[in-house]
Amino acid sequence: RGKITLIYGPGGIGKSFLAAHLSMCVTKGLPFIGNFDWLCCEPGPVLWLDNENDEEENCVRGVKLDRHKVPNPPFMYPIMMHDIPTHSFKVTEQDCLALTKLVDECNPALIVLDSLVTALVDEMDENKATDLNLFFTRLQDVITHRADGSVREHKPALLIVAHSGKNEREDGW
Repeated sequence: RGKITLIYGPGGIGKSFLAAHLSMCVTKGLPFIGNFDWLCCEPGPVLWLDNENDEEENCVRGVKLDRHKVPNPPFMYPIMMHDIPTHSFKVTEQDCLALTKLVDECNPALIVLDSLVTALVDEMDENKATDLNLFFTRLQDVITHRADGSVREHKPALLIVAHSGKNEREDGW
């Protein structure tokens, strides 16, 4: 809890499905990736912020998870937060405050943000350290502090899905 983790790789390799499986495990309190009991957590709600897919695509993904015998796939649809659909969530001060208030209300165990590049503010560059520092600082504040500025007692984990750049070689180097 209270940490940010990144899943990084080229498109189409299953990063979002891995995040969905993890989300299902968190909502049900099941071990993650097989029967490793030490990877199990207390069940809790998951807040899924999907900037890439619409509700229809997420329903299709849920059916695919179910087809692979994943019990009770998590609900994956854009959650409305203060009239801002999550498929347009950006790490602006305004959107981060709205997200902080939503986290205050629903107290998730896990927040999934899919994807990093779609949540960057328009003038931010994913290749600039100063921009990414601001990005992660704002998100760290969302998971560690309440809207009133007090420190959260139960901090959610934050999982961010990130795609490798189109200019990288296929082997990722």
